[in-house]
Amino acid sequence: MGYHGAAGEYGVLAHTISGLAFAEIKMNGEIVGEPTLFAGYATEIGVLLLAASGDDHLCKEVAHQFPHARQIITKTSLGAGASKTSHHRIQDAVKQAVQAAGNTEVSSPCTPPLTVEIRMMRQIFADAAALLPQVKRLSANHIQFTPADHAEAIGMLSALTLMASAL
Repeated sequence: MGYHGAAGEYGVLAHTISGLAFAEIKMNGEIVGEPTLFAGYATEIGVLLLAASGDDHLCKEVAHQFPHARQIITKTSLGAGASKTSHHRIQDAVKQAVQAAGNTEVSSPCTPPLTVEIRMMRQIFADAAALLPQVKRLSANHIQFTPADHAEAIGMLSALTLMASAL
């Protein structure tokens, strides 16, 4: 509930994990937002994404990557820092999503093997990331790594966030 659009995409406060560190993240060629990462991890352990709430741009991402999931638009994006708020009832929408789930198949837009490409916000962040043996440097701000699964991807992204915040 309450996710934002992916880093590098339109939307209110669009970011993936860290607005400071990451300009864009792709996994297996898909733009990666937090729903992609965390719902992707959930699918690896057999949990289905039934609903997601956020602005209209986040809901478009969810509709593309998780077409079975209910999208709950809570606001319409007017820009990075402005929105027109909607008055949808999240609780009712989630209840309907659970009731309609039935035998919906658990699926993820990105399945292992995973390749994660990141455009870092600053070159120095990529400099630091490139010191890690798992990271391949693609250009000044562009790095890549190949995690075994979503949990490992989330761990690496969290570590890169901490590294960026220390610089």
